[in-house]
Amino acid sequence: MKKHILFFSLFYSIVITGQVQTTTKTDFSYFDKNKNLVSLNFFGGLSRHSYTINLEVRYGKFWFSKFNMGMETGLDVLNSDDRAYWLGPFARYYFIKKKIAPFAEVNYTYEVAKESSQNLSNYWRSYYHNIFSGGGVALTGILNHFGLEIFGGYLHTFGLVKGHPLNGDYHFNQDNFHYGLRFTIHF
Repeated sequence: MKKHILFFSLFYSIVITGQVQTTTKTDFSYFDKNKNLVSLNFFGGLSRHSYTINLEVRYGKFWFSKFNMGMETGLDVLNSDDRAYWLGPFARYYFIKKKIAPFAEVNYTYEVAKESSQNLSNYWRSYYHNIFSGGGVALTGILNHFGLEIFGGYLHTFGLVKGHPLNGDYHFNQDNFHYGLRFTIHF
């Protein structure tokens, strides 16, 4: 009798443990506290007389469940002569912890650019502040830790252009819709 009680106790504890592990295994843990997110954004453009290459790298940490905050840096190259570098913080909130997860995001970057004109041989410097607010959808868990994001939103850019050969020093202000695609790694 004692052997039967011991056997059934052990059997039920294994079954219950197996059920608990099965239910917690479906929880999507990529967005949990202390997880990391690295993303890479690469895109370009080509027209008849010019080309653009953009590279952006981000690192973020989940400080709370579904809340990611970190830094981004990037480089723009336009026609091999013009360059822009930027650096700044971002914050993002994922609304659900699923494989397909919508998110909202804000970020600020400070950008320094060396620019020129095809008609002028002079170079000038530009100093920009970029503020982005928007959102998107993350497809996470592709081949375990990889993902893909589609994002879009409002980008407000303002700053100072110094030493322009025709206009001198002037302030710059522009609003755009910004969108793109990012590749992500969760670990």
